[in-house]
Amino acid sequence: MDGKHVSEEDNAGCGTLRILYFFGAYLAMEGVFFMNAELLPSGNWRARAYNRYTKKQKSFTSSSKKEALRLARAYANDVSKPNAPMMTFGEAYELYFEANKNGWADSTKDEREKWKTTKYSELLNIPLDELTDEFLQIFVDKLGKTVGPKTVRNIFSPIRSCLLRYRKKVNVCVDMPARKKRKLDLPSQSTVKALLRAVENNEKFCIPVYTATFGCMRRGEIAALGDLIDDHIDFQNCTIFVEFTKSKSGRNWILKEPKNGEVRTIQVPKILLDKIKEKGFPTIDNPNKFSSDFSEFVRNSGIPHLRFHDLRHYCAARMLSLGIPISVVQEYGGWRDTKVLMEIYDYVIKEVRSDSLNKWTRYANRTCQKLDMQIEIAI
Repeated sequence: MDGKHVSEEDNAGCGTLRILYFFGAYLAMEGVFFMNAELLPSGNWRARAYNRYTKKQKSFTSSSKKEALRLARAYANDVSKPNAPMMTFGEAYELYFEANKNGWADSTKDEREKWKTTKYSELLNIPLDELTDEFLQIFVDKLGKTVGPKTVRNIFSPIRSCLLRYRKKVNVCVDMPARKKRKLDLPSQSTVKALLRAVENNEKFCIPVYTATFGCMRRGEIAALGDLIDDHIDFQNCTIFVEFTKSKSGRNWILKEPKNGEVRTIQVPKILLDKIKEKGFPTIDNPNKFSSDFSEFVRNSGIPHLRFHDLRHYCAARMLSLGIPISVVQEYGGWRDTKVLMEIYDYVIKEVRSDSLNKWTRYANRTCQKLDMQIEIAI
């Protein structure tokens, strides 16, 4: 029976779903739920798949776990969805939005609500069956002339999801614009020094600027820290506990977990905590207004243009240039992984690598010279 489908049941609804939830780990693919494979007493592996459209359950067995899951995935990929040729994209998008909105951040929810009129207006009344690859390719190419490659992918993702979920046996083949390599224009060391001098006596910007420059913290994290200073700063051990960020929800600003969920404790220079003791931590009620006020302050101070977020980039780049391992910088700044760092700070990492190799070659040369001298003395 290896690699063959062995059973099919017409189990409607609740009973089958209870079985799936009982076993816990399951994956969702295009309307079909299929479980991780389980080991049978016979020594074979079984993976069950449940089609919520046809209300049928199928079991797949194999001598290997990998093959059982492959068969379940193949079934999930090939399963037929209910044919809805008269459903328009607008109707499908409404269903997609309602099904997913509770899992989105408030900012994502607001953005995708606006897309209905700002990005998808020409698609709303078109039946799903008429959204051919050729039509969508023209839509993507047109979109790519007004927004960047990453934004194009973000906007097209809900379209793809609607087609996969609500159109029968669809395979969307549309070329996305090529990704552009991010170019980072870091502020120079002299610019940052000029900024630190300029904010020295400014109650609004002094502490946030020092915190971003020497703590590698995001704007929202700094704003949240101002509301939680007593519980999240350890002056004795010179650490800051980054637990929240201040994020916009509708018209209000709320505290939520940091980007990527990276709650962390960071070691900061004593000079930063001394500044906080001396001046106190300012309250930032509206981070957006804070950024615009900061830009105006920079202009009026005669300092070369830089955004507040550039101070975080400056901190990370300086840490890397000092030879601090990239994994340490990633954890310190709360990045999800080192891939983003390697992309953004590529040239800094290359300089560090080159400097490290130069140190190694100098060490190797000195060692060989000493060895040669020892050999000559011995001879």
